[in-house]
Amino acid sequence: AEYMGNLESSVPQMVLCCLASTACCACQCCQCLFNCLRCGKSSTRARAQYFTMWVAAAVTAWLLRDYGHEHLRKVGAMKDCGDDDCAGNGMVLRISLAMVLVASILAVLLFGVSSGSQPRAAIQNSFFSIKWVLLAGIAVATVWMDNKSLMAYAYTSAVLSSLFMVAGIVLMLEWAHTWNDTWVSYLDQSDSKFWGVAIIGTSLFIFSGSIVVWALLIHYYGGDHCTHTNAFVSVTIVLSVIVTITSVFDKVKNGALLPSAVMVAYATYLLASAVINIPSDNSSECVARHSRIDKATQKGIYSVGVIFTIVCVGYCTIRRASYGESLKPSERKTVSAADRNDAEGGEVIEDEEDHTEYNYSFFHVVYVVGAMYLSMVLINWDLSLQLKDDQLGSKSTWTAVWVKMGSQWAAFAIYFWSLIAPLVCSGRDFD
Repeated sequence: AEYMGNLESSVPQMVLCCLASTACCACQCCQCLFNCLRCGKSSTRARAQYFTMWVAAAVTAWLLRDYGHEHLRKVGAMKDCGDDDCAGNGMVLRISLAMVLVASILAVLLFGVSSGSQPRAAIQNSFFSIKWVLLAGIAVATVWMDNKSLMAYAYTSAVLSSLFMVAGIVLMLEWAHTWNDTWVSYLDQSDSKFWGVAIIGTSLFIFSGSIVVWALLIHYYGGDHCTHTNAFVSVTIVLSVIVTITSVFDKVKNGALLPSAVMVAYATYLLASAVINIPSDNSSECVARHSRIDKATQKGIYSVGVIFTIVCVGYCTIRRASYGESLKPSERKTVSAADRNDAEGGEVIEDEEDHTEYNYSFFHVVYVVGAMYLSMVLINWDLSLQLKDDQLGSKSTWTAVWVKMGSQWAAFAIYFWSLIAPLVCSGRDFD
């Protein structure tokens, strides 16, 4: 009893730890954004401006999701809303739609632009005041959009969000390998064993945290008559053991303990988020366990998902922008000392006269699917609107459950394939 009491008391601390870690990543992204806004390269400044618009729209949607419902239900099509969730979720979808429309327009207008000397390139790198007004204007106009049409957009977003989820998994794995490679390089360059101990200690700490979460989920949501929770946790444990053991084999060149720990932690987060969303069946003896984790803890897990989405898009655009890369993996370009001095002096460097640093249209396509995924995270995949005289869609959290578990299994599959691919396809170069 004392052990379980300690586990119960540790739930808020673990959520706060996750929030702190995510906030740290967000701070790094904001620091990178600040540097990009001061950077002299025109391509980098442009991407920083777009990310600023993204963050502003995302935070606005997040706030309107939880606040101002009384006023929202007095305007436009939201007058038909029967509850606050309809107004909050509806506003999230409307802002997301505005983001999608602006990015789609830009993607079409910029299709085929290959250098900054082309006249259409100015559409990408300039006129940001007009883009801010356009985004705000479309968001306001969508308030009068018919709720049935809005639900059609919600279903479309749910389908296309899978594309962004796959991209998020790839980025997460890339970040984990970069972290591991950095610490390994420090170990190779130093006579001290500190970095080796840091790698092993950090990995064990992350694994321990995941194991504690598994125990908590079984205690609060599993046990007798809780079939789905038991199955989800069991599958997660089995897959975690498989990828971890595989990663430490000598023949697996891409394997390492730290990336496996990060992979397991990410999978555990998806597991916890899915299990908490399992609908309560009043006829089941398992339902009594669903009230054991308070709403504050659930909201903390929800917040982690929102912040992760914002940071993921920031990493995809701003971090690579600092190296002058495209949104796809490529070789880093070397910035000359003269260019660096000009950038620090605040002078704009036109770095795309001969060719663009990244594909403009693809850049905005990433924003389109990112905005759709953001809306699904903010409304917790609730594809329903309760009107005064009708209900649009089906109000069930099973959609969120299966999407998150499906994402987890896809993450495991991608990571496992990255480990064994050099062995299976030995004739190919995976360096």
